[in-house]
Amino acid sequence: MKYYAHSTTGPEEEWQGLAEHLNETAELAGRFAAAFNSQIWAYLAGLPHDLGKYTLEFQKRLHGGPRVDHSLAGALEVMTCLKKAGYPSSLGRLMAHIISAHHTGLMDGESLESRLARSDHIPDYSAWASEISLTAPPALPILVKPEPEESRPEWRERTAWALFFWARMIFSCLVDADWLNTEAFLQPDQSARRGAFPPLGELKAAVDAYLLTKTRQAEPTTVNKRRSEVLMACRRAAKLEPGLFSLTVPTGGGKTLSSLAFALDHALAQGMGRIIYVSPYTSIIDQTAAVYREALGQSLAKAVLEHHSGVVENTPTTAAEADDEEDVRLARTLAFENWEAPIIVTTAVQFFESLFAAQKSKCRKVHNIAASVVVLDEAQTLPWPFFRPCLAALKELTASYRVSVVLATATQPEVGAKPWNRGGLAGVREIIEDVPALFRDLDRVKIEFIGTLSLSELAARLMETERVLCIVNTRLQARDLSERLQQAGRRVFHLSTWMCPAHRRKVLAQVKELLLERNGPPFALVSTSLIEAGVDIDFPVVYRALAGLDSIIQAGGRCNREARLISGQVFVFEWPESPRGDLSRRCRAGLAAMQKGWSPLSPEAITFYFNEIGSILGSERLDKKGILQQVAENAESGRFPFQSVARDFRLIEDNGLPLIIPYNEEAEAALDALRRDAGERNLHRRVQQWVVNVPAYSLNELVKVGAAARVGGAGLYYELANKAIYKMGEPALGLDVWNPAFMEAEHLVF
Repeated sequence: MKYYAHSTTGPEEEWQGLAEHLNETAELAGRFAAAFNSQIWAYLAGLPHDLGKYTLEFQKRLHGGPRVDHSLAGALEVMTCLKKAGYPSSLGRLMAHIISAHHTGLMDGESLESRLARSDHIPDYSAWASEISLTAPPALPILVKPEPEESRPEWRERTAWALFFWARMIFSCLVDADWLNTEAFLQPDQSARRGAFPPLGELKAAVDAYLLTKTRQAEPTTVNKRRSEVLMACRRAAKLEPGLFSLTVPTGGGKTLSSLAFALDHALAQGMGRIIYVSPYTSIIDQTAAVYREALGQSLAKAVLEHHSGVVENTPTTAAEADDEEDVRLARTLAFENWEAPIIVTTAVQFFESLFAAQKSKCRKVHNIAASVVVLDEAQTLPWPFFRPCLAALKELTASYRVSVVLATATQPEVGAKPWNRGGLAGVREIIEDVPALFRDLDRVKIEFIGTLSLSELAARLMETERVLCIVNTRLQARDLSERLQQAGRRVFHLSTWMCPAHRRKVLAQVKELLLERNGPPFALVSTSLIEAGVDIDFPVVYRALAGLDSIIQAGGRCNREARLISGQVFVFEWPESPRGDLSRRCRAGLAAMQKGWSPLSPEAITFYFNEIGSILGSERLDKKGILQQVAENAESGRFPFQSVARDFRLIEDNGLPLIIPYNEEAEAALDALRRDAGERNLHRRVQQWVVNVPAYSLNELVKVGAAARVGGAGLYYELANKAIYKMGEPALGLDVWNPAFMEAEHLVF
């Protein structure tokens, strides 16, 4: 009898043979795992993954019969195979976990045990032995090399973590290989469009030429000279062995392009496959991707893949462009699934949550992180509640998966082993040879703490300054201050996440244009912290509400950025009301650092600040959900809590619910499409530029008064029904959740 893996509408002889699918999937999974010396184990996961299709019941399924669980059979056979070879039962159980999850996603150990207990109910699949031969690998790869100074508990925790991480990498290889092989058979045209990307060598040549031209055209200023030195330091460091690097460069020091040059040089020197740029904010990602594409030129810009919730595909403007770009566009769309593009630009949420995810769709890309250069921009924003798990992931990537990680920031966090950070990173190499000297040379601002200011006192000071940026800690503070300045007759712009991304981009463009006018009108920009990291804007004076020292320094990066003044001025003030929670701790540590007598911009002040924060929090708060402990406790049994870890590892626990703003005609058209339930992937991606994420309790209030309503059959989104509560004029305040029933006067006329 002939057994098949997948059917088509054609005759049976055109269907995909089961043995063919199993062997090809195993080969592909093995090729993926070669990057971390585990090809035999990924092959072993791939070969039996669909053994359950060797049943009469599944073959009837291909003819339209009922669904059949076909993933458990392969799990059982691998357990038997490894047991006969003398491997511990925990390893067999772990491999069984990987195979049984290739459709459902990774589960907790108890869920697997429950499935195994029902194994006597699965149909007869014994026909597999006539076509497939399973052989146990000779040995496991060495996952952890013991270090002499480690205690046994520390070594056990590291070993457990390494095995947990390895299992997820093998799972990623399996699900991506299975998906790609199935696609190649069922959708050959789509499969052929994958991989339409230029090689890294071609990208490096283009970036080198761009940087050479840019350097030659730059004015001979101190800032440009130091930027050139940063670039040369990155070129030199790129020749070093893979591992952990830090790139400590003051804001405006050319970090973005220099880190790209390092990554390209280093990847080519070490035989790595791709570059992954990771940022905490989508606003930085948009800007960075634009910088990368400009450096590569129009013909190679397709090599850059942005992957975050707000990414918008560029639409060709002519029919000819549409024809030329269709294959590339489809290749980029497909690359979202598994990150096969040579340059990935993504968020920290996307990157780290994928490393801890259980869903197979999120895990597909993980194996492609191996043998890559990861540039972790604004590294100081690693979330404190998950600080230790994040460092553990970075440590494992660099130790076992041929990954080089660059911690790039102006405010380098303390990542080494400390009493409050057990298991920190060791062997981090700084790319800049003399960091203090670089900071002194690029010190373009004076930071002064001016004490407590009320709202009216702050507004009065801002009124006295021609062009000023004021950064506050909350959206309500930004709104109140903007309205106070407007009432006083000042032209004011406002930025906060109560505005949709498209609206924020428009306001930023207006402000940048005004800043270019030498004798332009006076104005103020009031913003939350979203403007601090990576937004290329240059004010002569900045006011910053007291926060962490890293935030204060980032605010300073929006002041006198191009050193057009002898010195810019940053005024740090306190509100009369005391902050709470995490902000309170950061404020206390930031103020303590500023009162030490060092320049707030100095490496000494930054190191003190991060040690102070770490000491205040302590080791337990750096792994708030006990993720490392969960993994360690279940290592010996092989019953890892994959699903629980994925549920607990949420960098943004409550990101709110998506409310689409009918911001312009394009947004209205997208809403119409959603109302018709035309939920194709590109539409969902496109609407993100008009979304405001609203807390559930606030959105419920909007729905109660008819200001918002669900849109689309899937119920993924809400739409703003009362346009009057989204403020579009100057200052553009965005969504007003405090007054959801408000109606403009013209809407009250019958």
